[in-house]
Amino acid sequence: MGYNICMQVNTSRLQDILKTLSSEQLRYVAARTTVRTNKEAVARIGVNEATIYRWENKADVDEAVQLMLIDGVMVAYEILRRSTAAAAAEIEDELAHKSVHIRHLAAIDILDRQLGKPKQEVELKAKVEVAWNWETPVKTNI
Repeated sequence: MGYNICMQVNTSRLQDILKTLSSEQLRYVAARTTVRTNKEAVARIGVNEATIYRWENKADVDEAVQLMLIDGVMVAYEILRRSTAAAAAEIEDELAHKSVHIRHLAAIDILDRQLGKPKQEVELKAKVEVAWNWETPVKTNI
C-alpha cells in the first residue's frame, strides 16, 4: 500500500473512532499524544488514572492514540467540530447582553461570519513629478 493510500485509510479509521469517543476520551487522546505515559496524560486532563482502564472502548481509545501519532490534526478537528454549536450559542447569547457594546460586537461577529466582512475601499492620491535626463530617466517626488 502506498503512503497516500495508507494515510487515507488511517485518517478514515481515526475519524470513525473519534466520532465514538466521549469528550473526556478525546481530551485524553489529545493529551496522550504529547506525553510519555498514561499517568501524565490523565494528570493533564484532570481525571483519575483508574478511569481510563474502566473505559469499555479502551482498545479504540488506544488505537486512536496510535493513529493520532500519525495524523495529529484529527482530534483537534473533532473537538472543534463538537464545540461549534456551543460557540454559536454563546455568540447568540451575547445578543441579549445588558451591555450595548457586547451586543454590538456579537452582531458584527454574526454578520461578518454569515455575509463576510464588508470591503473597505481606500482612496490613494499621489502627485508624481518626473524629471527627464536625456542620458538616464530619473523619477522624483514619489
